[in-house]
This record gives sequence, C-alpha cells and structure tokens, in this order.
Amino acid sequence: MNFSLKKAVIHATFALTIAYAPLANAIVAADGIYYSLLLGGAYSPSITSSAFTTLPAPVVQPVNALKFKPGFTLSGEMGVKYGSPRLGVQFFWGQMAHRYFRNANTGTKTEVGGATTLLGGSVNAYLDFDFIAHQMDADEFIPYVGIGAGVTRVRTDFKVFTPKMITSESKHVFQAIAGFLYNADSYTSIGMEYRGYFTGDVAVFGKPMQVHTVSIVITNHTDGWFFD
Repeated sequence: MNFSLKKAVIHATFALTIAYAPLANAIVAADGIYYSLLLGGAYSPSITSSAFTTLPAPVVQPVNALKFKPGFTLSGEMGVKYGSPRLGVQFFWGQMAHRYFRNANTGTKTEVGGATTLLGGSVNAYLDFDFIAHQMDADEFIPYVGIGAGVTRVRTDFKVFTPKMITSESKHVFQAIAGFLYNADSYTSIGMEYRGYFTGDVAVFGKPMQVHTVSIVITNHTDGWFFD
C-alpha cells in the first residue's frame, strides 16, 4: 500500500469514527421483530378514461372522468429489523368516496355516491438512514424510504345506478414509501409516512388506480426473533 493510499484510509477511518461517535448516546430502535400500526388520510387523483362512456343513465354522456373525495387508510405491519434494513408484511385497507362523474363536453357533474375500497397485503423493504440522523446530531429522528409489492382487492360501488353497480377484482399493487420515525426509546417509535399505491388496470376504470396516503405510524420493537 503506497503512502497516499494509507493516508486516505486513515482519514476515512477517522471520519467514520467521528460520524458515528454519537452512537454511544443515541436512542437506537431494538433489532428484531416489530409491529406497526398506520392510520391516516388517503387521496386518489381524478381518473379520466374512455371506459366511462358506456355507463348508463342517469349519467349524462359522454362521461370522461371520475372525481374522488379524500378518504381514509388503516393498516398494520409485522416485520424484522436488523440494523438499517427492515423487511415487513403489511395488510392495508383504504377507502375513497366518489364525488361525481363529469361530462366531457359540457362539464356537467353527476353525483354518483358509493366508494372505491382497496383491501390487500404487501411485502415491503425499507432502509433507515441512520447516518443522516447522526450527522445532524438528531439521532432519535430516523428518515427512511421503502418499496413494496403485493395484491389488493379493488371494490367499487356506484349508488347512482338502479340497481346499484358493484364491481370487485384482484390486482397487483406496488408501493413507494418515505417517512421518518422518532425513537422515544429502544422499543417505541412514532412517525409520519407517505405511501403511494399503484395498482394494475382496473376494468371499470379502464386504467390503473393511484392512491396516495399520509399516515401516523406507531411501532413497537420487541428485540425478539422468530427463532428465540
């Protein structure tokens, strides 16, 4: 090893030592099995699709868009944390009430009632950015990102029709996740989180559905393992 490389290694080692020095006094969430509860609001963008042009009266055709009201989401997750990575299995529910169908030519709005509901499960992988928290001297606040993939049941009911129109189908769903946790102690974390749910094509909509959620997250870290 030449002198310059030795010097670089020494400097890098020193820098890492300084960066992670706060670990001795940091509140670090316990590794092992964890349980999370998420409760928050949900929003789905308007869906514009030619599939709506076949809907019967009293909808005023041609209809090209469906507008949703803000909704709610509730989910629970069980997983394993080992250092910065986490792997969890999540079960989720979300519901957005329908606001109206919109006529493509006149803008006429037809109140439709009912709601679209998602109920499913997902396997999610996370990465906690502990080192950012250490650099900011805020070890209890841990930002993180994640991705997920699973299956959801998409159920819609439109009360404006007689009889009421109900559809239900299973679709794959992907998630994009970002948030932060505050470690109250080694066994309890509280935080806020964004999740985006992206489904496959839903037949009644003629295209995929998006649901964006912001939730409060409460996590219990057990420091236990499945094989204990």
